[in-house]
Amino acid sequence: MVTNTITVRDSFVVNALRNCGYNNYAAIADIIDNSIEPDVNATKVHVTLSTGGHGTPIDTITIADNGCGMDYDTMVEAMCLGSMTGKNGLDNLGMYGTGMKAAALSLGKMLVVASLTRGAEYGTLATLDITDACENKGKISLKIEKVSSEQVKAWLKDGSDCGTVVSIGMIDRLANTDKKSFGGQLRNKIGEIFNKFITFDTCQFFVDGTKVTAVDLMANDVGQKELMGDGEFNVNDRHFSFNAYYLPTDSSADAVGEGAVRNMSNQGIYIYRQNRLIGRGLTFGLWKRHPAYNGLRIELFTNGMSDELIGTSFTKMVSEKSRELMSQSLKDMLLKNLGEYIQEAKNRQLREAKATKETDPETKKMYENVIDEQNSNLLLNINRRREPSEKPKTDNPGPHNTTGPHGKSTAERKNKWLMEIREESLGRGEEMYIFQHVNGKCVVIINTDHAFYNEFYSLLPLNLKHKMAKVITCHYIAKSNVNYYGSEEMQALIDQFNITLSCEVNKSLMK
Repeated sequence: MVTNTITVRDSFVVNALRNCGYNNYAAIADIIDNSIEPDVNATKVHVTLSTGGHGTPIDTITIADNGCGMDYDTMVEAMCLGSMTGKNGLDNLGMYGTGMKAAALSLGKMLVVASLTRGAEYGTLATLDITDACENKGKISLKIEKVSSEQVKAWLKDGSDCGTVVSIGMIDRLANTDKKSFGGQLRNKIGEIFNKFITFDTCQFFVDGTKVTAVDLMANDVGQKELMGDGEFNVNDRHFSFNAYYLPTDSSADAVGEGAVRNMSNQGIYIYRQNRLIGRGLTFGLWKRHPAYNGLRIELFTNGMSDELIGTSFTKMVSEKSRELMSQSLKDMLLKNLGEYIQEAKNRQLREAKATKETDPETKKMYENVIDEQNSNLLLNINRRREPSEKPKTDNPGPHNTTGPHGKSTAERKNKWLMEIREESLGRGEEMYIFQHVNGKCVVIINTDHAFYNEFYSLLPLNLKHKMAKVITCHYIAKSNVNYYGSEEMQALIDQFNITLSCEVNKSLMK
């Protein structure tokens, strides 16, 4: 029998680790996970962003905790790929033994880990350098040595006599290298991902010395949410539990941070793995995202043993794309257990919307005129992808259009793309206006709760309101054309731009 060995080429392994799916914030959160494991028991975690000087980009990220620390043998094991450190999916946040290394290398080329156990005479220092492997296809360099306890203590925070410091140097993969901007976003992400740990006072987190506050995803602090129901179920012997909440339209949750704002991006299911957030505002295809569900918030709790069912990996990230990998048994159980609450949230929103004032007849007539003018304007060009539910057109196209002297069609537009413009209460956290597709046509909904409407749009004389409504419909044309030619990533970027723009306009106009 011939026995062959597998050749491992360092440069290819490095590239695989660096491109395993982490975004910058998820990578830092994964390293933090090691600090708050039950057997580590850290009560404080400090994240420090360092630069070469004022105005220069971030070049080093350091995560320091006051946990139990690691001795030499534990450090050797921890620096292995697929390390065996006694973790399991029932009790621990990590269980694959790859997270710290892969997460760190997705940010930079140098990983330094220093650790000290309480009362130890010496600490342990590990240095993982992938510079050569990245640049000239050389070897991955790993050095682990014993150092004085005083040397490690000098790196620890708050005068702790034990703990671990993870330092990522030679940063080359940050999407945003501005210290102030990145630090602000990082505080918000940590406040979201570890909101349960902060709320229950299990651990305190700091970014550049500023304490992180919990992002109140369920609007608990303002007491405005309503518990529609809760429950638990099992799928293939994996346990799940849930809380289903409804946030009323008049909720003052808008004042407690982005996470609690009532809008389409925040509606949905929030998945917690050992009380650590791994997925936010997800629908998993159980409903089509729509303002009618803006009040719906569902907390879904499980542990690492359910990773395969959910469709996540060691990156601990769950997105809408994960539903392609999700177990059908889990999808069925989610619909069975959550379906009534999804429908109830929609019914409540619709009842609240009906209670709002009717649009006056003059404004309705003005919107009808806008629709007629835009539909008959042959200069407006709309490239719109067909919705999956739409069938391709099979009607006889009829006679060819005639053209004018400049090549412009003089025939009436046959494809009426704009169907309706209406004013509706969507909540203060929703966008200024949104677009929906009904039978392949556009419906424009102007949000009567937004400051744009209350402080500007509603105060315009009817003739200027008419012009503004046409400007809004042009926004739809522009978005449709970008989406037609762009990738899914570009579409997501445009959506985020619209949300951010709407938020900033709200802040600017609100009185």
